[in-house]
This record gives sequence, structure tokens and C-alpha cells, in this order.
Amino acid sequence: MAKQNREKEEYAEERVMKLAMAQRAKDVGREAANSENPESNEPYPDEHKDYPQQEGKHLSI
Repeated sequence: MAKQNREKEEYAEERVMKLAMAQRAKDVGREAANSENPESNEPYPDEHKDYPQQEGKHLSI
């Protein structure tokens, strides 16, 4: 009985650690995205904004 309880405790501890690591990974991902472009909600900055555009013509990617 004690062995089963200990196994359950170990399983629960392992599960908690995995969930904590997954949450931390999400937080790190958000922090990295925010540090790359802190003033925008867009994931990537507009790469072509420094190039002059002629009226009626647009860059095609």
C-alpha cells in the first residue's frame, strides 16, 4: 500500500513539473516575441517599410 501511494505521489510530482515547464516555455516564447517587437501586436515588423513606394505600385512577395 505504501509503495502504491509513493508511486502516485511521484507520478503527481512529475506531472506538476511537466505542466510547470510547459507554462514556462509559453512565457519564454511570449517574452521573446515582445522583446523583438515591443510596440506592436504584430508578430513581425513590416520589412518593406523602408523602401519608397511609387503610387500604384506595390511590392509583391
